[in-house]
Amino acid sequence: MAEFLYLPEWEEQLGTVLIYPDKNSDWKCCFKDFEKSFLHFVNTILEFQKVFLIVNDNLTKQKFSPHRNLKIFNIKTNDTWARDIIGLPIFNQQKKLHLLNYQFNGWGNKFDASLDNLVTENLVKLGFLNNIDIINSKLVIEGGALETNGEILLVTKSSILNKNRNQENSLDEVEKSFYQFLGVKKIIWLENSFLKGDDTDGHIDMLARFVNKNTIFYAVEIIGQELKNKLKDFNFVKLPEISCCDIPRNYLNFIFVINSSTSLFKAAPPIIISRKLFPNDSVSFWLILLYMALRKKLIFSRSFIFLNIKFKFRIFFLIKFILLSISSKIAPCIKPLLRLFIDVLFNIPNIR
Repeated sequence: MAEFLYLPEWEEQLGTVLIYPDKNSDWKCCFKDFEKSFLHFVNTILEFQKVFLIVNDNLTKQKFSPHRNLKIFNIKTNDTWARDIIGLPIFNQQKKLHLLNYQFNGWGNKFDASLDNLVTENLVKLGFLNNIDIINSKLVIEGGALETNGEILLVTKSSILNKNRNQENSLDEVEKSFYQFLGVKKIIWLENSFLKGDDTDGHIDMLARFVNKNTIFYAVEIIGQELKNKLKDFNFVKLPEISCCDIPRNYLNFIFVINSSTSLFKAAPPIIISRKLFPNDSVSFWLILLYMALRKKLIFSRSFIFLNIKFKFRIFFLIKFILLSISSKIAPCIKPLLRLFIDVLFNIPNIR
């Protein structure tokens, strides 16, 4: 029986937890560029909601001016992946908020995680969310390994059941925890999860993401096919793949952000997308996401905010999106011709 509920990411939020990158960590090769992008990312979120920022030293604190939405915690960490190491916010039946604190062992003891595994407890000791109650679990599970729409949970066997994490726990034991603490009604275990160069052993947040109750974006065709076989009544959108480097990269690295006190976004939280890598001659992911949504007849009443994306693409596609939307309502038969005309006029590649 479910005792708690883990809400999907698009539900009302109290804020976003981020960890400031350390120049002596994996980012030392390109720290200045990454730091610039990270600061932009933080400042963008601050426009909409609170940011709980974890820093390693007081010197980093000085890089930020006082802001009503910014709260800084000085906590030592090993790495920067807050999604994987911070406790999950779950609600009990009385709607009281708790943090479900799974164990973190550096993605199967690949990296030192002695500091990261203590971050949730240290946050609460410093007053995070008014000293919220923590529920500790013996299971080793990262936040990025879980994807839910509030009723269905998507997970991969290669990550959750890997012998480098939960060797002593059976599938039934893991599922019992999911049903009890995440409040899901159905668990979908994915068999296919391989991404070249992936240190996470197949985190679901690099493979498939819910964007609403019945729509899933996915990154790899074999994942999409498996999901379609297991969730036949869902809508599916495949995002373009990226062929570059020996580390996994795709367009699923977005977050939902909602400021509950801002009525403009209360019903439709904005999605913030980090432009990690785009070919120089391609349209931005902003174009890809909305255009594919339009072609698949998926309506999203939300704002899209993109980092490091050329302004002219935003303007061109805004015009295109409006015209195509109008043509769908007034004269659907001219929509294909109008789409072709706009593509030629603005020289925007078509997304199929």
